[in-house]
Amino acid sequence: MDIVSSRSNARVKAVRRLLTPKGRNEVGRTLVEGPKGFGELIDADILPVLVLRTSSDRISASAVAELAVDEIIVTDDVLVSVSD
Repeated sequence: MDIVSSRSNARVKAVRRLLTPKGRNEVGRTLVEGPKGFGELIDADILPVLVLRTSSDRISASAVAELAVDEIIVTDDVLVSVSD
């Protein structure tokens, strides 16, 4: 399992752009944070396009794998950089 530790990673930068209305409008996507938000998406039958999580996150690897969505494992520092 590769862990992204750089805030300048291109995919991390793309996620960070979703923190602004302009960034969300440009790509037509939004950012949902945390296990509760993740659970609400799944309960509403909405699949995320991408999941960022640390190796210790409560969102289990098996849950993400079961959904067959793209996932990036990041350090705590990187995760904080894309949080609101």
